Amino acid sequence: PEPFALSDLEVTASEESGLKRLSFVRFGKVVTLETNRILRRIGRLSDRLMTEANRKIAFAFDLSA
Repeated sequence: PEPFALSDLEVTASEESGLKRLSFVRFGKVVTLETNRILRRIGRLSDRLMTEANRKIAFAFDLSA
């Protein structure tokens, strides 16, 4: 599958990510949750993907560096 928007981040299933299938972080669809509703961590971003995530957050919220 392709990302839905330019601000989406594709995260592949791998031992490094901890994900069992291809996933997308959707920075254009941000929600807030109470911490007690988060039951467990399901994945993680590598340093390279975290850098890309920061760039996509800036894009999604029209932030200039």
